[in-house]
Amino acid sequence: MSLTDKLNKGQVEVVQFTPYQDYTGSIPENIPGIKLDGRRVSGGNIVLKERLDALKSKDKDRIAGWGENYFDLADACVCFEDLVKLQPDSPLLTGIMGVVKTQDGLYVAIDAKAVESAIAQGKMKYFKVSGSETASYRRDGKIQQASVSDVVLLPYNRHSVSFTPDQFKAINGSEIKRADILYNKDMRKKDIVKDGKVIHPAWKIFSPEVIVPLVNETFKYSKEYNYDTTY
Repeated sequence: MSLTDKLNKGQVEVVQFTPYQDYTGSIPENIPGIKLDGRRVSGGNIVLKERLDALKSKDKDRIAGWGENYFDLADACVCFEDLVKLQPDSPLLTGIMGVVKTQDGLYVAIDAKAVESAIAQGKMKYFKVSGSETASYRRDGKIQQASVSDVVLLPYNRHSVSFTPDQFKAINGSEIKRADILYNKDMRKKDIVKDGKVIHPAWKIFSPEVIVPLVNETFKYSKEYNYDTTY
C-alpha cells in the first residue's frame, strides 16, 4: 500500500504517547512521518497558548521550554517580491507527502486536495497535478521512500519552496507588504496590541484570546527580569 493510501485511510500505528513530541530535520521530510505517527503539526495558536500558560505558571523550566526555543509551525509564510501571505494551519504544509528527486532537481510533493483547499476556488489550473511519484521522508530517524499519487510538485532548494507569481496570487490570504511586518527593530507592546485588540498584521492570524494576554504577560515578564522596560 502506498504512503498516500496509508495516510488517507488513517492506517497508522496506535500507541500511547506524550501530548507533544519534538522532531528534528527538514519540514518536508518530517511531515509524512509525523502523520504516520498519529500526530499533527502544531500551529501558532497551540504553541503560543502553551507559552502563555507557561508564563502564567511562573515555572522557570516550563517558561524556558516554551519561551526560549524556536518551533516550526503549521502556519505558512509565502513570499513574493515585497509581498507576504500568511496562512494559519496551512494545508500547503500539513499536506506535504515528502521530497521528490527529479532530473531537474528537488521538489516537495503536496497532496493535490490539500493544495486545492489552500487556494482560491477555480485556481487549481496554476498547479500541475502528478499522478504518481516516489517521495522520500523521514521516520524513526531513517530516510524512507514510498509511492505517492495525485500530488503537486513545487521546486525545493532545501531551505524553501518556490511559487510562480500566479500560484502566489492563488493562495488564500491577504497580501501584506514586508515593511508592514518587519520593523528592523524589537517590537514594543503597542506595536502588537492596542486598546485590547491585535493590530500587528502577522499576529492577527492567531486567536486574539491568546495573543492579547500573551503580549501582556510577555512584557510583564520582560520587565520583571529587566529584559526590557518598554511598554
